[in-house]
Order: sequence, then structure tokens, then C-alpha cells
Amino acid sequence: MRSVFLYSKLVQQRNKTYVTQAIQLIAQYVAPGQENNLLKDVCKKWISLKEDKPDTMTEALIASYQQQNNRLSQMQILSLFANKHTKERLMELVPGLSVFKIDAARRHATLTFPGQLINPSKVYRSRLSMPRVMHFIEFISCPTYHQAVGYGSKTLTL
Repeated sequence: MRSVFLYSKLVQQRNKTYVTQAIQLIAQYVAPGQENNLLKDVCKKWISLKEDKPDTMTEALIASYQQQNNRLSQMQILSLFANKHTKERLMELVPGLSVFKIDAARRHATLTFPGQLINPSKVYRSRLSMPRVMHFIEFISCPTYHQAVGYGSKTLTL
């Protein structure tokens, strides 16, 4: 029994060495000269994803998210920490959060910037004058453009 345990320890150590070498080789290929910084960043992100308790900044952002009534403000706040956690983890941290809101916050963080103000574009509508409306009705009712329908007639109401 003891030899199996030692053998498995040796295999684990060898596998760990192989994986470490492979990761370092990939980091050298992807970012030559910046391997150490890349590995530090990846390890920090990996460790933060594995943590059970969120940090104080995330807790404060979750509290401010829950206090907001405006959906645009909520998306703005959620975009600050949406990319730091998985969707499942975010739904655990923030009760009532949907996948759609997470996707929208991540899209906002990618397209504009995390936490950037959201200014919805204003839509200007203008009313048509009655002569223009009458001209449109006469145009679509013109016999050259209008085809007779064999099964009934169409009533146009405004």
C-alpha cells in the first residue's frame, strides 16, 4: 500500500512538472519577454475565481447595485465586476440576477468601458401634416398601384 502511495506522489510531481513546463512554453510563445507578468496575471485571476468570499470592493458594489432602481444604473455598476466572476458565481452573489443582465453588463464593459455612464440616444418624432397624410392615402389608393383583391376589401383607418 505504501509503495502505491509513493508511486502516485511521484506521478503527481512529474505531471506537475510537465504542466508547468508546458504553461511556461506557451507563455513564452504568446508574450515573449513578458512571461512572468502574464503568468502572475493569470494566477491572480484564477485565485480570485476560486475564492468563496468576495472582497470588500465587490461587496460594496453588490450593495450599491441592490439599492439602485434604475436598470441602466444597475448595468453600469454590474459592469464593474461582471468580468471578474463566472455567471453562476454572480448569480450566487447577487440574488435575482439574470443571465441577460450579466451578458448586458459584460457587453457594456467591452463596448464602452466598465462603469461608463449610459446615455440612451434620444428619439425625435415628428407628426405628419394632414396634407401629407392625404397625399399618402391617395398615392396608395391609386388604381395604378392598387390591385383588386378577389376575396374582400381593405379598410384603412387612421
